[in-house]
This record gives sequence, C-alpha cells and structure tokens, in this order.
Amino acid sequence: MTTTPDYNDGAWHAWSAGECPVHPETLIEIFTPAANFTERRAGITHWAVNYGPFLFRVTKQHIEPPQPLELWVNVYDNGQVLVHKAAGEAEYWREVGKTCRTVHMREVTE
Repeated sequence: MTTTPDYNDGAWHAWSAGECPVHPETLIEIFTPAANFTERRAGITHWAVNYGPFLFRVTKQHIEPPQPLELWVNVYDNGQVLVHKAAGEAEYWREVGKTCRTVHMREVTE
C-alpha cells in the first residue's frame, strides 16, 4: 500500500518533476545546484523542472481557514422540512404543486 508523503514535516525532500505537492501559498526553502537555500512561496516554484532534481522543505505550511457551513432548507406548508448542502440541490428537490419557501442558512464563526 502506497502512502502520500507528508511534505509539511520540515524535512528535506528530493523532487525531480511533477505538480506542486503543497499548497501554493506554503513557504518553502529550496536548494538547487544554481541557487542555494532560497525561501519562496511554493506557487512560484517551477515544479516541472527540466534541469534536474532539487531539494525542498516546508518552512511555513499554509492552511486554508475553514469555510462556514451553509445549508438551504426547504420548508413546505404541510410541515415537511428538507435540508440541502447547495442552492441548486434545494431548487431541484422543490416539489411541483406544493408551496415551499427556501431558507438559506450560513454558520457564523466569529
């Protein structure tokens, strides 16, 4: 069984070519034969390189802030309530011929 390496462990990792393995806003330190120990954002690094392997390590991992939970709730006149995770889903499940209002709810995280 193959596991994905944790590139955010602070260790040096060899890289030869491919897609960026970390978030583009992550700060990395990179060592190549042409440039010694340069710190930069991962998104500006040329990961699909032609000039041979290089070493990199994560110096500051970028973590996306959690998105607030959003729900769309269909409330029918007969008391039935259906909860959906997307506006299009709520619209799709509206029952033809029944009176329904849709309430959009968003989590407050402050």
